[in-house]
Amino acid sequence: MRYEPSASVEWLVLDRQMLVFQEADQKLFGLHGSGAVLWEALWGDCGDRRPVSREQVRSAVAKLARSGCSSRASEIRACADTFLAEWHGAGLITSAAGMTAAPPTPLTSSGAVARLRLKKHRASHVVAGCPVSIEAPASLSASIGRVFGHLEGTQDLSTDIRLILRPGHTGYLAEAPDGETVTLATPSEVVVWLKVALLEAILARDPGLVAFHAAGVELDGGLVLLAGRSGAGKSTLAAALTATGCPLVGEDVVLFHAGSALFGGMALSFAAKTGSWTALDPYFADIGRLPVHVRPDGKSVKYLTPVRFGGDVHEHLRAIVVPHFEPGAVTELAPLCRVSTLIDLLDEARNAHYHLSGPAFRALARAVAKANTFRLTYSSLAAALPLLKAASATGVGSGTRPAGE
Repeated sequence: MRYEPSASVEWLVLDRQMLVFQEADQKLFGLHGSGAVLWEALWGDCGDRRPVSREQVRSAVAKLARSGCSSRASEIRACADTFLAEWHGAGLITSAAGMTAAPPTPLTSSGAVARLRLKKHRASHVVAGCPVSIEAPASLSASIGRVFGHLEGTQDLSTDIRLILRPGHTGYLAEAPDGETVTLATPSEVVVWLKVALLEAILARDPGLVAFHAAGVELDGGLVLLAGRSGAGKSTLAAALTATGCPLVGEDVVLFHAGSALFGGMALSFAAKTGSWTALDPYFADIGRLPVHVRPDGKSVKYLTPVRFGGDVHEHLRAIVVPHFEPGAVTELAPLCRVSTLIDLLDEARNAHYHLSGPAFRALARAVAKANTFRLTYSSLAAALPLLKAASATGVGSGTRPAGE
């Protein structure tokens, strides 16, 4: 077996401590004691990346013994395999080309490797198919992680959507991809700004996209939109559906590409408002322990990580459901006029230019014409969920085709 430092790591000795920086994952490690001595004996202290075999490891230990480090050499001889396994498990070293890699090993208690906390939150995620980089002070890590932490990561260093937050005199200075800056006072304001700035950047990146204020979930291989005004229960219903096995497509924003007629979304964490916490308790066991965030609009929310989510695009819009929560009401699903449903969607639709083109309108009208449209009146999630699933299974709609087809 031959080992060499991973291509994305850099290392040096600072104040007599060996530091190893892993660029790909933006992690910093400290090597201590005999582990640091062995690393330096194998690869020096400033970037010698030659592969070494186990025989060369033994030779390095013997050389240490001859140099007067006999006590340290004995410890290294006993722990060398553990050190190598830990480094490999942490992604600091790999096997040389053409050799079989040892299986990643969890970090043990030898103390040879310690993760050092960088004083910055830096993470890259894939949102609506776009690689997105977020850079922020470490004090914002928990708040940002609640909303974005579950999303797929990426090591794509060519991301063109970068959201940057820096400490300011009063709060945080936020910089959007277009260079616009704004001062934010609290972590709750930061989270709201990130969601808005991200949507703006995604729309600017692709003029063919149209954003709808709706939640989207996958049911029976197709997309079901939950559309309507704020407070109608869209996010509550979508959160409960994901907890029962339906992948989330968009938490509060669903995207439609007019050119390809495909739907996607921003599968961020749900912003559950105060009135939904009790109803969602059976579906999210930890909701009672989650922190409360007070948004700039004064509403208190808890961010719920979706149980299932996916970044897939959908060409089949199965149903559009307009929910209406009414305490004590009989839960029922009633057919809804497709024209009024289309108008409601357009009322809260937008793109980068706030201008819907004729071809985009026609593509959306086609999609609505093929979907079932319903109004859901409900007072109980337990009663509403089976009706939503039935709406998806009803079959393809039979709406009139847009004029001119």
